[in-house]
Parts: sequence; C-alpha cells; structure tokens
Amino acid sequence: MKKGIILLAICGSFLAARAQSVEQAQKLLYYERFKSGIAMLEGLVNADGKNAEAAYWLAQAYLSMPKQDVAKAKSVLNQAIQANAGNGLLTAGLAQIDLLENRTDDGNAKSNTAAAAAGKDANILLAVAKANIESKAGNYNFAIETINKALTLKSVNKANAYVLLGNAYRKLIDGGNSDKNYRNAIVADPKNALAYVRLGKIYQTQRNDDVMLENYNKAVEVDPTFGPGYLELYNHYSYRDVNKAKEYLDKYIANSDADCNTDLFAADYLFRSGKYAEAISRSNELAAGNCGREIGNRLKILNAYSYERLGDSVNSKKNIDEFMQVEDPAKITGPDYEIAAKVTAKFPGSEAKAIEYINKAYESDSVGRLGYLMQLVDLYKRTGNTAEVAATWDRIFTVKPRPSNLDLYNRAMAHMGNKNYVFADSLWQTYKEKYPDQVYGYTYRIKCNEALDTSMALGLAVPHYENMVTFAQRDTVKYKPQMVSALYKLVVYYVNIKKDKPKSIEYLTQYLLFDPTNEEARKTLQKMKAG
Repeated sequence: MKKGIILLAICGSFLAARAQSVEQAQKLLYYERFKSGIAMLEGLVNADGKNAEAAYWLAQAYLSMPKQDVAKAKSVLNQAIQANAGNGLLTAGLAQIDLLENRTDDGNAKSNTAAAAAGKDANILLAVAKANIESKAGNYNFAIETINKALTLKSVNKANAYVLLGNAYRKLIDGGNSDKNYRNAIVADPKNALAYVRLGKIYQTQRNDDVMLENYNKAVEVDPTFGPGYLELYNHYSYRDVNKAKEYLDKYIANSDADCNTDLFAADYLFRSGKYAEAISRSNELAAGNCGREIGNRLKILNAYSYERLGDSVNSKKNIDEFMQVEDPAKITGPDYEIAAKVTAKFPGSEAKAIEYINKAYESDSVGRLGYLMQLVDLYKRTGNTAEVAATWDRIFTVKPRPSNLDLYNRAMAHMGNKNYVFADSLWQTYKEKYPDQVYGYTYRIKCNEALDTSMALGLAVPHYENMVTFAQRDTVKYKPQMVSALYKLVVYYVNIKKDKPKSIEYLTQYLLFDPTNEEARKTLQKMKAG
C-alpha cells in the first residue's frame, strides 16, 4: 500500500513539474524569449514524447520566432500526434500549419475537428482560434466565434482569450472591437503588458503618437521585465531621439535573450545614431559568424540603409537586390520597400521597379501609406504618367482623413494635367465652396470650361467669367489681372459669339475702366453706341 502511495506521489510530482515547466516555457514565449523557451520545451519533448502540451508550445515557439520555422513546427507536431492520436491541441497546431501553407480545406477540417472535440477545454478552443488568426488563409470570424465559446468555460484564461479576440478583430480591420477586447484583457489581468502593447499598435496605425506612447509606457510600467514593450519604444524613438532610443534598447537587451536578434538591434542603433560605417562593419561581422544564417537577410537591408546614407547607391542597391531575392515576402516591411524604391529610382530606367516597390510598401504598411502615395506621385511625374499621377491623388484622398486646401489643389491640377476636365471642374467647384476667399477655384473653373469649349460656342466658361468679375471686386488692385482677363473674354463672347449689343456695351464699358489704353476696345464701344 505504501509503495502504491509513493508511486502515486512520485507520478503526481512528475506531472506537476511537467505542467509547471510548460507553464514556465509559455511565460518565456510571452516575453518573446524564444531561445530560452525553445531550449526548455525541446528538453521536455525529448524527455517525454507523449507530452502533447510541450510539443504544441514548442511548435508555437518555432512559428513565433522572428525567422519563422514552419518546417520545424510541422515536424514536432507530426511526431507528437503519432504518440497522441486525436489530441485536440496538436490537431489545432496542425490546422495552423495547413493554413500557413495555404491548404485551406485541410486547415478548416482540422480546426472544426479540434473545436468539436474540445469539450470544456478552453485551451484547445483558443489554439483553434490562434491557428486561424495567425494565417492569411484563416477564418477570422470562426476564430471570434470559437474564442467567445471558450470565454463561457471556467477553465479559460480570460486575459489570453481577450488578447486573441482583439487580434482577430484587428485582422478584420475593426479597431473599435479590437480596442475593446484588449481593454477587457487588462481588466482580467491588470499586469498584462502584451494587451497594452497591442493597444499601442492600434493607435500607431492611426498615427496617434500620444495614445500609442501612453500604452507602450504603461506596458513597461505594469511589467518592467517585458522586453517587447521596450522594443516598441526603441523603434519609436530611434527615428526621433537617439539618446532616448539607446535607453530603451539597453532595457530591451537586458530583458531579452542574448541572441542574434539583440545583436541586430545593437547594430541597428549604430545606424540610427549616424554611425553608418560602424553599422556596416558590425553587420558584416555578424553575417560572417553564427548569426549569418539566422538574421543574414536583415543584415543585408541594414547595410542597404547605411550605404544609402553614405551616398554609396551602388552598394546600397546591391544589398537591396540580394535581400529582395532571398527574403520571405511576408517579412519585408514597408520601410524596406521604401528604401528599395528610393535607391532604385536613382538609376535611370529603373523607375518602374521603384514604383513596384512603393506599391508593395503601401500594401504591407498601413501606418506609412500617405507617405508612400506622395512618393508615388513624384515617381509617376518623373515618368510623365499623368493618368497615374491623377489616380494616385485620388488614392491619397481615401487615406488622408483631413485633406488640406493644397491637397485639393494638387488633386484638381493632376486631373487637369490628364485632361480630365469635367472631373477637375467638379473638384474646383468643391474648392471654391470650401475656400470662397481664394482665387484658385474661380480661376481654374474658367480654365476647365475653356478647355471643354475652346470655340466659346457653348458659353460654358461665361458664368465663371462673371463669377470672377464679382470675386475680383473685393480687391480690384490685387485681382486686376483676373478682372481684366474675365471682362475681356466676356466682351469677346457677347460681341463675336452672341452678338448681344446691350451686354457687349455693358462689358466693354467695365473693361475700359481697368484697361483704358485699349484703343481697339474703345473704338468698338463707340461704334456700338453710335449704331
């Protein structure tokens, strides 16, 4: 009897230790300490091939690393499922692999199987949701439905569930519900730094730096050991305040695994602080060592940035070309495409490639879209593509929340440049209504209608000449050229086209008040009055 009790005690202790170790490893992954988490989980999986939970989280670690390793994750899950046939957690993990590899039908089938078999195990439901959220082929609405089902169970970790729910709504571009659920996560666990970082990301997308920074700072306040929060603060200040950026970089490194990625950020700081030659030297050292395989692609783009700042476009483009050939497109950022476009455009005949890069930057980075579109305008101008210049200004108006009068001016001018006079005229009418004290709306409504009616036979520009005369009367000195031009054209129209004697006399009289030296106009007026 005592032996049985001892065996049960040992078995219970082993299971508790195993669960505790998986929990500790999950915590390391939460802190993005992937090197430590993977080492711990690999030890657990090697020690016990039936530890399905450890295998699932080891696969998640491989999928979460900066250099995602789908092949390793797949291998771990396939081996584990053989020893744990029908395990819901592993099935959810395999669904994630299918979705990442665009086997949508298989992924959906495994998701449904795992969800149906989950019973009261909230962790399996959350794993199913995660599988769908973290793949472009995933069903985000199904993920939301599954998380809400998990939230009804006593076993659920509410903070984790709400963060996942916020992630799902972000994929649906529903900022309101995303914000709401990240805040729900904080209510469930006030020290959940990840929820604060996710909130910050929402406001970063909206270019609301004040609220973004408030949340990033709150993340490291509630958990001073949360490295990802310091990394976000470093990324923000690296473009603005190198001293403050260094402070956050040091805290990030202190709260992260010492690995190639921390080395990469240290090299990146050299670039941010203007030490471009040193950044290249450090980057080359890392590429020549063990980090070459792990972060070699990022080192190439770092070199491209540094060479560009040193004015060496040839070496910058060389590194860009090598980077673009080998990097996973899913890992290329908007700024990567932007620097590629900037450098490529310096080489005559490469404008089309630069335009391709900027369009990819626009697609991959919602934060910088306005800047990318403005660069597209310049590139299309260089190639003389007036149709695309106009079309890009239309896109700008879908991205910029409050376009200025200058934006409206440029958009209308772009459409005039492409001879879209009817649409340009409608834009100038909007300009005139919004900015009635500015002359441009009046001036360019005239030009658009003159272009549409070059012979004046239809009189399309006439009401706009009259409007200009009225407008110019507010300051006949400042707007004398516009007044004289409008009156002259009214004279031409009523004398030559309409042959309306009273109107001709009216406008000739007004015209001569501003241009009394025009003898031909004076003789025409005298002749009309006499006849």
